[in-house]
Formats: sequence, structure tokens, C-alpha cells
Amino acid sequence: MSIDISEFKEGFTWRSIVAILASTLIFVPVSVYLSMVTGAVVGMAATLLMVLVFSELASIFGNMLTTQETLVMYESLGVISSIGAASIGAYWVIFRIFYVTSPINWAFKIHGVPLPKLVPSWLGPPLTPTSEYVRTFFQSSMIAPLIVYTTFFVLGFITEIALTMLLAPLFLEVEKLPFPFANIDVGVVNTLATRDIRYVRVFISLLFPGLLYGIFAITLPLLGAITFIPLPWVDLTPYTDSIIPGAIIGIATDAFTWAVGLIVPFSAALSMFIGSTLIWIIGNNLFLTTFRDLAPLWAQEYRRGMGIPLIWQRSLYRVWFAPQIGFGLGLMFLVLLITSKNFVRFFKSLSAARRTGHSLYPNPILLFAVFLFATSFSAILHNQLTGFPLYISLVYSVVLSLLYALANTMTLGTTGYGINLPYLWHTIVYFSGYEGYSGWVIGPVLGGGFTPGMLNMLRAAYLTKTKPLDVIKGVALGLIMAFIVGTLSLELFWRIAPIPSSLYPFSLIDWARISIGDSLLITRQIRIDPQMLGGSAAFTIILAGLFEALRIFAHAPLSGPGLVAGFFTLPPYTIVILIMSTIGNFLIPKLVGRETWDQLKGAAVGGLATGYGLAVGLTIALFFVRSAGWIWPW
Repeated sequence: MSIDISEFKEGFTWRSIVAILASTLIFVPVSVYLSMVTGAVVGMAATLLMVLVFSELASIFGNMLTTQETLVMYESLGVISSIGAASIGAYWVIFRIFYVTSPINWAFKIHGVPLPKLVPSWLGPPLTPTSEYVRTFFQSSMIAPLIVYTTFFVLGFITEIALTMLLAPLFLEVEKLPFPFANIDVGVVNTLATRDIRYVRVFISLLFPGLLYGIFAITLPLLGAITFIPLPWVDLTPYTDSIIPGAIIGIATDAFTWAVGLIVPFSAALSMFIGSTLIWIIGNNLFLTTFRDLAPLWAQEYRRGMGIPLIWQRSLYRVWFAPQIGFGLGLMFLVLLITSKNFVRFFKSLSAARRTGHSLYPNPILLFAVFLFATSFSAILHNQLTGFPLYISLVYSVVLSLLYALANTMTLGTTGYGINLPYLWHTIVYFSGYEGYSGWVIGPVLGGGFTPGMLNMLRAAYLTKTKPLDVIKGVALGLIMAFIVGTLSLELFWRIAPIPSSLYPFSLIDWARISIGDSLLITRQIRIDPQMLGGSAAFTIILAGLFEALRIFAHAPLSGPGLVAGFFTLPPYTIVILIMSTIGNFLIPKLVGRETWDQLKGAAVGGLATGYGLAVGLTIALFFVRSAGWIWPW
């Protein structure tokens, strides 16, 4: 694909820089606090609010924001507003203090030594009255842990940025993946920047339904204790467990899921529904009935009347823990087969080393060298700190990062939904025979998790003729500032009250889950079957490969990556996505015309999401006002 770089304009200007800095200072502390209270972050509500504010300020001063400036603001603020406490290394330093002071963890031992005694000083401060009761990062025992976590954060960030620029030509110019969620970004940006009456009319007309829905779904339940719409889903399992026990059946009630379903390609939506049904409905039932001997703990722990959360939790740990790793690995190998031609063609440019001044990205050899440095250095550092075998860390950080980036991008680029690889590092450590503690709880850098999201942003940059590097600069500035401000915010919140405590209830619940999970895995009380890993990977390659073959040769509305995305997505969401995708791909185009819908669907979905996001933002603000005067018992 030939790119005329003269068409691309700058978006990283002093105005977008000011917006990024101001938003970081305002919203990162709020997001960090909210994530420890509810597990959520401020998200789109904060992003849209700040972009609207700066757009109106620019308009008042007679110099409206350009489309490119608006996009850089929107994408950068979207990343900033998604930063919660768990994204900041200092949060996990506090967690280590919680871990070593939790009595239950002293019951788990390696060679007779309790696990808390195996926590090294570079993961958390030694167990002393100072570290436990003087709640501050400004003490000497905190220096080493903060340096370690910061170093891994920086190496991970460098890896993701290098992968993004390395793979952008392949997926955006050669494969031309649609990245359906990029249309939302473009719709919102065009509405705010161009003030095109068509975009504005559609955007505003759908903003109010989203706002009204958010008031009934979020505001009234939280502030008035009046529940009209159960979140995050309507649980239908009490009505279906007598017919198909163990199945997860429900309807998602989050407005964002309904809105974005309109722009998901039908082939992806259908395949996700099939994949989700195979795992969470049919699979759960079969392992509870016909094949109960293969998952005896699942059959033993299941009880009639269990809702979606309990069924999901128990079936995940007792049936799908190892297979989900295999599903992701199988897709990685399948993607290599599907994209091998373009993949090889792209990497020929590395050996040729010829990037002219007409490229949108730096020299690919330089990018690949940066990627190799960051991943290799993280593996070496991990080896020196933990004693974990270096060759395994190198394969994980270097090879798997590239494979994961390919698979995850292929899936997100076609369906809008990425692939999660839960407990991949723990699985590798499990089979390595490693006997320590630290190698379990911290791993070398694995790239590819953030890369697809960055490529989604760059897809929006291509559509709006924004220089891709300007988007990357904005995101980089936002992440660096968010890391600094987030760490200082944690310092403040920790001084106010212990973390976890009743003031931060989600941390109290989540840390207990993570703590017990770590202890069970480290002492190998959770069994991971290698046959399950290999079998699930082979199953994925065969079935997803069949879907791709039917798509290519029979023009069937199927998608291999979409199928695998469904393996990781619960049925309440895939049911809604399939319904809305059918409406967005067939019904609405018949009513308004396909060309018109293609032009305006981003504004439509953006309007619904914005209204819902504003309701969430309003609720958070009112909640803070109501709670501001009372923080006791601390």
C-alpha cells in the first residue's frame, strides 16, 4: 500500500500537550482512587469531558482545534483515564507488605519455609514496624522495590512502542485490518473537530439516550440505592440450570457493549458467539455431565442455583485454566500461518534495511534492535534477580512477545476484541521446576498486550490523516506523567488510610484473591495438565483454521480470530454483540443506506457511549462530594 505522507498533519502541538498535562493532574488521582474502591477507572467519561472542554476553549478564543490535535488529545487522554492503581508499580510494593503480613500466607511453605519469609527486599520492604505502620514511599527500604518495578515498566513501555511501529506497516498498510473500534474514535473526533452538522445531529440525538440509560443504570443505584437495571448483566442461569446445568447464560446490560456491537463486523460477532457458546455453555455442561471424570473438582463444586460469577470462577479454575493458555498459543501459531506471506515480506525489509525519508516510521532495523534490547535486558535482569533460567526468560520475552503481538493484533484488528493470556507466566514457571518465590510473582517483559490498542489508535490516525508518531508522542507523554502522578497519588492515599482497608474495599477483596492464588500456584496446589495445554492449542488451530478456510474459499461469514476471542468472552456479551452487529450490518443500512451508515456509525456509537460516559462521570463526582467529609474509622 502506497502512503502519501504529505497528506498527514501534525497533532502533537502545545495545545494538545497542555490538555494531556492538565488531564493527568486532574484525573489520574481520581482514577487511582476509584480503582481501589470499585475496581473501575474514570475511562471514557473523563476523556470526552476534557476533549470537550479544550475544544470549547479553543473555539471561544477563535482558533478551533484541528482534527489532528483533537485525535491526539482523545487517544492520549483515553490511555491516561484508563490508568488505575494496578497499573502503577508502587501499588504492588504495598501489596507485598500486605502479603507478608497476611496470616494465611504463612501456612504455605516451600521446603518448610513460609512463603512470606522468601519475599526478597527488592520486591518489598522487610517486615518491620516501619514498613508496616509508617505508610510512605519516602523511606530507604522502598528504594530498591520502586527501582525494580519502574525499570520493568520502562522496559515494557519501550517494547510496546517498538512493536507498534514495527508492526504498523504490516497490519495497517499490507493486511489493512479494519480495527472496527477505530471508527468510534474517528466519529467522536470528527464531531468535535469539524462540527459537521450531520455528525453533530447524529451525535447529539444519541447522546441523550445514552445519558438517560446511564442515569438509570449507574447514578440511581449508586446514589439512591434504587436498582432499575442490574449490572453488568441480567443473570438467566437460575432459569436455565435445570435444563443445561453449568452453562453461563445472560444478557449484558452495559450500554457500551450494546453501542459498540453496532460496528463489529458480522463475521466476527457470529464467530465470537459460536466460540463463547462452545466454551461457556456447551463445554461447561459437558464437563459437568458427560465428561465429569475429566474435571472432577468442577463437578464436585458445582451447585444448582449458582449465578454467573460463581460458575465463571469455578469453571475457569477447575476446567479452563490451562486450556485458555492453549487457546491463545494455538491462535499465535495459526496467525503465523495465515499472515506468513505478508509477515515474511515485511521482515525482508529488515535485511534490506532500506527505509527512505518517505516512511511514516523510523528504520525497521533500529526498531527491531530496540525491541531486542528491551526484551533481552528484561530477561537478563529477571534472571539476575530471581535465579530463574535465562533461556526460558529469553524465549518468553523475545519470541512470545512477537507472537503474542501478532495474534492479539490480528484478533483485535478484525473483531475489536483482543486476547488475554491469563497466568501464562505462571504456567511456564509451573513446568520449569522452579523452587523459589520471586520468579513466580514477577516475570520478564511480555510485549503485545498494549500493541493492538496502539495500532487501533494509529488506524484512527490514518483515517484522519494524523501523523502516527504524533499519536505515539502524546500517549508516551501521558503514560510517563500518569506513572509519576499515580505514584504520588498512591503515596497520598496510603497516608490517609492503610491499603487495603474499608476505605479502599476493592483492594481488600482483590488482594485477598491474588494473594491466595499466588500461594496456591507457588506451592503447586493448582494442577496444570500439559495434555490440556497441547490439546487445546491443537483444537484452536484446527477449528479456527477451518473457520478461516470457510471464510476464504466458501465466503462464509466466519472469522478464526473471532472464534478464539469468543473463547475468552462470556455469553452475556457475545449474545448482545451478535444482536447489535446484525442490526448494524443489515437492518440500519437497509433503512438509511449503507454509504450513509458507514459515514455516520462512528458518530452514532460515539454519541451513545458519550452520554453513558457522562452519566458515569456525574455519578463519580456526586459520589466524591457525598463521601468527602467522612473517612473514618481511619
